[in-house]
Amino acid sequence: MRDRTEDQKVYTVQPQTIATSPTPSATERPRVLIVDDNADAADTLGTYLQLSGYAVTIATDPYAALNLARELRPQVCVLDIGLPGMNGNVLAENLRRLPDTSGAVLIALTGYGQAYDKQRSLGAGFDHYFVKPVNPGTIKDLIDRMP
Repeated sequence: MRDRTEDQKVYTVQPQTIATSPTPSATERPRVLIVDDNADAADTLGTYLQLSGYAVTIATDPYAALNLARELRPQVCVLDIGLPGMNGNVLAENLRRLPDTSGAVLIALTGYGQAYDKQRSLGAGFDHYFVKPVNPGTIKDLIDRMP
């Protein structure tokens, strides 16, 4: 079930599982926000995580992602770096400044693989850095290991 709004470039996978409390309960899986301008890549990862039991929201626009982060308070944000309008490093910096996402786990998922790119992203506030293509199971396993 998808509510897809192309004007806002945002859609939610399994919206009924999105919790409204800022802190998940012990049995609740972390809320995940995926931001990638490649809708097919975002949907593939989002569907995989949703089938693994996570509440997933996908945005293809970084500005819409900031608004969603304020509303949904995700514990995990998977961000592409090469986003149009606002790159993923700037988005990460903005998420770190928001009270509800300052402690979220930020995962960079990018096509930029040089050491400089990784250092720049880690300096922007990312906790993890992966160069595409990445097996969705790798991201799931990382989220599964979160406390």
